[in-house]
Amino acid sequence: MPAKVYFLPAVFNSLNTSAKTIAFWRKISQERDRQSEIHLFLVFEGRNTHETYLLGQELWKIGSANITEAILNRQAFLNPEQICESIIKLFNDYFLSFRERSSLQNWNELHLVAGVATESALYFTRMGDARVLFSRHKNLFVADEDISSNRSPQFQPPLSEIAEGSLRSGDRILITTPALLQLFSLDDLATFINPQNFFGAFANIIKSIEISRNSLNLSFLWGEVSPADPQKEAAIQRAAGAKIKQSQIGGLDFWEFNLLGQAPQTKGKTRHSALLPWGRILQALSSLISRGIKNLGKIIYFPLRPIFTKINSLPPLRKTILLSCFLVFLAFLGYVSLSILNQPKPNVVTIDYQAAFSEAEKLRQEAQSALIYQDEEKARKNLTQAINLLDQATHSGEWGIKALKLKRGIEEELAGLEKIENISEATKIWSAPTDKGTFKKLAWVKSGSLHLISEKWFGDLKITDASVTPEDYQRDQFDLTDKNIWFIKALDRSLIILPQEKSMIVVNPNEKTISAKKPLGNEFKESFSAAGSFDNNVYFFDPGENEIKLFAYENDNLAFKRNWLKPESRDEFKNSPVLSLAIDGSIYSLTLNGQISRFSGGKKTNWKAEDLTAKIEGKGSVLLTNAALKNLYVLNPENKKIIAFEKETGKLKFQIQNNLLGQAVDFQIDEGKKEIYFIIPKALFKVNFN
Repeated sequence: MPAKVYFLPAVFNSLNTSAKTIAFWRKISQERDRQSEIHLFLVFEGRNTHETYLLGQELWKIGSANITEAILNRQAFLNPEQICESIIKLFNDYFLSFRERSSLQNWNELHLVAGVATESALYFTRMGDARVLFSRHKNLFVADEDISSNRSPQFQPPLSEIAEGSLRSGDRILITTPALLQLFSLDDLATFINPQNFFGAFANIIKSIEISRNSLNLSFLWGEVSPADPQKEAAIQRAAGAKIKQSQIGGLDFWEFNLLGQAPQTKGKTRHSALLPWGRILQALSSLISRGIKNLGKIIYFPLRPIFTKINSLPPLRKTILLSCFLVFLAFLGYVSLSILNQPKPNVVTIDYQAAFSEAEKLRQEAQSALIYQDEEKARKNLTQAINLLDQATHSGEWGIKALKLKRGIEEELAGLEKIENISEATKIWSAPTDKGTFKKLAWVKSGSLHLISEKWFGDLKITDASVTPEDYQRDQFDLTDKNIWFIKALDRSLIILPQEKSMIVVNPNEKTISAKKPLGNEFKESFSAAGSFDNNVYFFDPGENEIKLFAYENDNLAFKRNWLKPESRDEFKNSPVLSLAIDGSIYSLTLNGQISRFSGGKKTNWKAEDLTAKIEGKGSVLLTNAALKNLYVLNPENKKIIAFEKETGKLKFQIQNNLLGQAVDFQIDEGKKEIYFIIPKALFKVNFN
């Protein structure tokens, strides 16, 4: 009998009180194959109620929209590990943006577990003290420390690793915020979850929490891998009541437990009731408070007895004045308390998907009217707002497909405003001969002539309208297979830098020769992440120091000169390292999270690249400019684009989009002829731009 994963969520709080934790869970299956399922889950705790609500809502929207769109686009389940990686990438971008506008000092102030699960594997990431506990054969483990192999997709903090582990029938999973682990030791929890019955183990945890009478601000997801059982599915729905919503999107069937979006409505207001019996807890608390007040009265009375005696001996008029002052003071305290209690709290609302869809259509019409009067700024703003609304509506079973179609249409209109030219065809002008390996780097010799580096070849390509003629360079041995390289120019030489080997190869274009590998000095680090050059100066980015290191090319060697950045500019790269540098006297940098900055004299300038709807990101992105080019260009394979910004103002000039750019590894621009050359691993292509 096939196995399935079952999750039962529990939340010990109400968002309208002092809640600090929140839990989400979503199960998606295909109608034609009900045994094929994937579960998305998120458990989160912020520093306070407001932050938990806002961050929890945004993270869930990001994660669930990502998985829904991925499945709808391909009509099949993707590799869950890849889904987890894509969600981490999106979460990282959001967290970095959040940190810039908040007072967060340490990522461990936030507690999160997020990931995906199938009946055979679990993939997740976490931060802070939130944990995934894993039980097999009655033995309890902390999943990311004991049973899983951590692998890094090389994202930056806060979420830099994925923990992964295989699942078997009978395994149990407890995904929890820190509060549960503060109440009970691992030994205690191992005892609670041992009963054979899935619901019995869940009841044990609930009962133990009630008895503890400690923090009520906790959430957890309780899961089990076991044979498919329709009765168990029905029992889970009954246990969670209206909190679990069942619906469909196209050919997909899903359950969703989402406190922020699926709560029942009462007289127009959204209400969240706990899954637990609060009566006994409140009764016990009331009794405890009553006894405490009596004891406190005794404690206060005896030390203050002389004061009460003195007040009692005062004349009636003074007693009246003193009592009036005391009552005024109490009234003032009451007013202050009432003001604090009446401070606005985050309202939990159920999203009206139909209204969101209608408003998006209205915004689209207003954008089209704005274009009649050539108000592109207003049109772009309206279309962006419409896309944000439709992001929410795609979560709906009834409106999801309609919202997705409308969103894609609006994205096409926005692409037109963002000067995106979709090129249906790029011209292949040269393919890699089998003995030359795959292409790695591309650079100009002069107009009509390109340097090309492949794994086993370096040479020039003479380009005419009719043909491409390769011209080989003399060499004894040349093999760059599986090696990371940078290719930069210094004076009349071209340098092939091999960072992992701490060496370089010097190319003499005049004599058409290639030197043997030359070792670089101790100041050169393997960890350098980007390189660029101007005249005889060569610059490297050091992610360990958040610094740009300046070397000089002298006597066929690189000599370290100094740290180039001013100390106050180093914080620019604290959360995201540099992927690419482009230099024309000023230095332009592109970071992993898509931020482009301009530096002059070691200081960051006020220059800013115009914002784009599709963010520039991904490890394969490359910056390009030099003193002869008017624009700054970005190759962005993630979005299959080449983007041009005006160098002086940062204004967007144009975007070229082509599917082949998704495979591109390097490119060059001929602004005079309006031609772009780019290489994929096995071919050289050319496109023209206007």
